[in-house]
Amino acid sequence: MSGIFYRDGYGICELCTKNKFSLQGILNKCYRESLVQSILAQASFWFYRATKVFDNIDYFFVLTDFQKEKVKSLGINEKRLILKANSLKMPSYIVSKRENYVYVGKLEESKGIYKLLKIWEQLDKKYVLTIIGGGDAEEDLKAKYTQTNIIFKGKCSREKTLKNISQSKYLIQPSIWYETFGLTIIEAMSYGVPVIGFDVGTRADFIEDEFNGFISSEENFENTIIKSFEYNNYEVLSNNAILKAKEFQNDYIIKKQIEIYQNILKDNICKLQASNRTKNDC
Repeated sequence: MSGIFYRDGYGICELCTKNKFSLQGILNKCYRESLVQSILAQASFWFYRATKVFDNIDYFFVLTDFQKEKVKSLGINEKRLILKANSLKMPSYIVSKRENYVYVGKLEESKGIYKLLKIWEQLDKKYVLTIIGGGDAEEDLKAKYTQTNIIFKGKCSREKTLKNISQSKYLIQPSIWYETFGLTIIEAMSYGVPVIGFDVGTRADFIEDEFNGFISSEENFENTIIKSFEYNNYEVLSNNAILKAKEFQNDYIIKKQIEIYQNILKDNICKLQASNRTKNDC
C-alpha cells in the first residue's frame, strides 16, 4: 500500500476522507505498510488542512473525469480543476492476426490478478492468458496456476510488452482499485486491441461496453470473457479502439496543454491588471 484508496484484504477504502481527523490511515498502516510513515503522512494532511495550504494553489490538473469528480468530493472547487489527460505516440503498424488475452501489470492484489486467475482456471483451455509483470507474488502464482492456458512471462522490456499487446486479441484490465489513469488501456487500443476491464474507477473513461471493448462487474466477468471470445463484431471493436486512442495522441494533447497554459496566463494577466487599476483608484 502506498497511500492509495485501497487496502489489501479489504478493497477500496476511503475512510480517511470521511472526516477531518480520521485515524484509519494510521491504524491500518496505509502508507507503505509502516506505522511511523503513516503517522507522518496523516500529520502532513492534517497540517495542510489546518493551514489551508490548498487555498494558495490556483489550479489542479486531473487526468480523467472520474478523478475530477473524486477531487471535487474532497472539497476542491470545480473551477480550479483542469482536465488534461496523459498522451502517447500512436504506433506505426497494426498487427492483422491477434490471438489470446494479455494481462500487463504488477502481480499484486490491488491489480486484480488474484481474481483474474481464479476466474481463468475455471475457463476452457482454449482461453489462453499471457501474464506480463512481476512482483512478490510471482513465484507463488506460478506454482499455483500451472495450467497450459496460463502463461507467465515475468517482467518484460517496454518493447517486448508492447509487441505482446499488439499481438493479443484483448487486453485484460482487472484492477480492483481506482487507478490514476489507464495508459496501458490506451496503448492497447492504439494497436486496435480492445480492452476488457472491471467497472471500477477510471475504466469507464476509456472503455465503452461493446463499442471498443467490454466493461463488466466482477460477478459477471467470466461471462464477459466467454462473450468476447467469438464476438461477431470484433473488427468494429478494434477500429473503435483505434479511434479512442487517437484522442490521446501526443500532438493533440500537447496542443491542448499549450492552450490551457495560455488561458491561465491570460487570466492571471487580467487579474493583475484589475488589481493595479484598483490600487490606482485608491
